[in-house]
Amino acid sequence: MINRPATTSTSIAAQHVLHSWCPPTQDRGRYRALLQTLDSSYTRVQSEQQARCASLWLARRWLQHHASRHTGQGSAAVPYRASVDEMSGDVVHRPGIYEACGPAAEVVTALGVLADARGERTPVTGNPDIDAATLSALLDAYEPCLRQLATTDDPNLRHYRILLRHNIAALLTTSTIPPTVHQQASARLRGADLSRLIRADGAFLTVIDHPNAHHPDTPPPATERRPSEERFASARHAREYLIHTLTTDTLVSTRDDVPASLSVEILDTRTTPPTVAYQIGGTATDIADTLAAVTDFDGAYLLGIPDIDARLLTALVADYRHNATTLAALATDHDRTDDDSDAHLVWLLHTHQQRRREIEAMLTDTDLAAHTSTITAQMAAADAVLGIGPAPHAAD
Repeated sequence: MINRPATTSTSIAAQHVLHSWCPPTQDRGRYRALLQTLDSSYTRVQSEQQARCASLWLARRWLQHHASRHTGQGSAAVPYRASVDEMSGDVVHRPGIYEACGPAAEVVTALGVLADARGERTPVTGNPDIDAATLSALLDAYEPCLRQLATTDDPNLRHYRILLRHNIAALLTTSTIPPTVHQQASARLRGADLSRLIRADGAFLTVIDHPNAHHPDTPPPATERRPSEERFASARHAREYLIHTLTTDTLVSTRDDVPASLSVEILDTRTTPPTVAYQIGGTATDIADTLAAVTDFDGAYLLGIPDIDARLLTALVADYRHNATTLAALATDHDRTDDDSDAHLVWLLHTHQQRRREIEAMLTDTDLAAHTSTITAQMAAADAVLGIGPAPHAAD
């Protein structure tokens, strides 16, 4: 029996949230997960649940999910035994690879401690079909998690979201799932992340206009606005949402009755009448490409997952430093004579300035503020390459 400090009601609630996701099982999986309810003496089995899984990771997560369902009031003191055995057909080949006994919350925690000690941190099995099924199940849990986060800022739910997303990312980056499955899953993930940025009171409204489908004998239709207009806190969020929608939404890009030519707008509703921030026409692909190529700063893009946002910030700073080196080289190239080179230099300088604005905006985020001193030093080094230093002190 595992002896642990008493579990608080807060941590019990957290256990249930963090293990809400149930992994898919496999009928002839190599590992058997077994969760048994015991009597108070820990000697007699009262009931049991079991499943077969393709990997230890899946078997352990299955146990944690089902054990976490018994962590509420009234069942906190009921003892359980959780175990994972390796099977050869229907015969136990290697018993007790995982084994923990105690109240459900302690069992959940113990399984997590054992997994961390073994470095068992990825859901990837190497089997494309199983990995694809796991990825789909994770996305099925991730999407409603984000819908819940739209109405609550529960820290346990935020942690659950991060846990799910890291597992999804592991499957997308290291598994051998088929390319079409990978593409569809990536689109679902991006769509879910962007849905988190929708704000009912957002100042920036997205609109996609397209002609109605009509019968050849009827007059040409008037333009109508799609009912799926959404609002965002920044033009950048609205722009990212439109890029995703135009790229993946079958209503816009692949339906036979939708014309090739569309028109999109991003409206700033803080003015009366609303101001047009962006207005672009063309095919869905052309519009998405145009929106993606915008260099003017119109807001920072943050997912709300600290380590992923930190990687995005690091990439922006690396880009900033590279641009500084490129600009310095172009500025000292005395052989440049054509206007195109000058135009390119002006464009690079503008992009460089806008990148600085984006980095500075990201550093105002609470989770990224700790990186301020490091990032500021790196940007100062890049500015020094361009001969930009601190502002001189006024003369006495």
